[in-house]
Parts: sequence; structure tokens; C-alpha cells
Amino acid sequence: VVYSDQAAFIAATGATANAPLPNSGLAPGGASASVTVGDLTFSPEDASYELYIGRGDSLQWSERISGNDIALSGPENLDIQVAFLTTAFGFDFHETLQDPFRGSSGFIDSDFEVTLYNGATNVGSFVFNGGNDALTFVGVYSDLAFNLVSIRELNIGIDNEFFGNFYRYDPAVVPEPATLGLLGIGLASLARARRNRSHS
Repeated sequence: VVYSDQAAFIAATGATANAPLPNSGLAPGGASASVTVGDLTFSPEDASYELYIGRGDSLQWSERISGNDIALSGPENLDIQVAFLTTAFGFDFHETLQDPFRGSSGFIDSDFEVTLYNGATNVGSFVFNGGNDALTFVGVYSDLAFNLVSIRELNIGIDNEFFGNFYRYDPAVVPEPATLGLLGIGLASLARARRNRSHS
């Protein structure tokens, strides 16, 4: 199931925000280097491209995404490794109408394919197109668990698109005590209702 509404995605899947992206600039190690933030490891698909995390200095990379962003020095082909098997993943995306680093030249309206993997096994894929110069949310729920998200730009061009604010569902997270209490009340009510039915 693919979501474009962040609130609906979180409510339906129980996904929570990954750790905030730092303002660290170029990934240490230069081309092809990966960066781990919280439970996610980000890597450029092409070994010749560089990965940047942050907001920039004199120019903010994306004025639509709150917080820091991810940018690549080439086509936005990004691999995201999740530290555990998950069933839900989402992120904010911004495709600029005017490249802040090159003026009005070079804008390409891009489609992206997102493919989910469990190790080397392809779990499924879908295509999205971000709104022009608008904040787009992209979320996905799969009934088959996955631990790698591959994002590929289908109209290959080098114009700036940005990713930020990532979400994932961690199945190992134990519900909070208040949630467990509500669950207990619900189970007790169900048992009482069944008892009452059996006596009538």
C-alpha cells in the first residue's frame, strides 16, 4: 500500500521517525561513501557520486523539507539499508522547479521507482512523481518484510531533488504501558461479553 498522506501512513502502520539528519555536509570518504543515521544507512547507488547531508551554508538545499536533507552529486539513485526487517517506510521529498545551484536551467520533471528488498529478494516496487516545487510524502506498507529501500530516478538527469525526514516501523518496539493497559481493558471486556452471551 502506497501513501501520500503522512498522518494516514503513521496511523495505519505505527511507523515512527528515524533519528534527525545531521548538518554534516559531504559524507566522509567522498564518492560512494555511505552514512548511518539512527537505524538507516544511506548510500549512493553509483560509486562515482557523492552523498551530502545537511542544509547548506549560504543556500538552503530545500526550502520545503523541515530539518536537514539528503542530496546526491548525480542522479538521485539512493539505497537505504534498514537495521532490521520492517514492513513500513516513508520519507519527505522535494523536487525543485529551479535548481538553487544552477538557476533556471536544467529542470527535469522526474519519476522515481522505489523497490523493496529483503536481502537480495525483491519484495515489490512502485513509481512516484513528486509535485513540482512542492513537499511530497512517500510512504509504503508491505505485508512482506524488507530491509533495503532502493530509489532510482527513471528520467536520468542531474537536477536537484532532496530527501528528508525518514520514517520506519520497528517491530521490536514494545507498546507503551498506557497502550498495554488499554489492550488489557479491551481483552477483559471481550471476555466478559463472551461470558454473558454463554449464560443467556
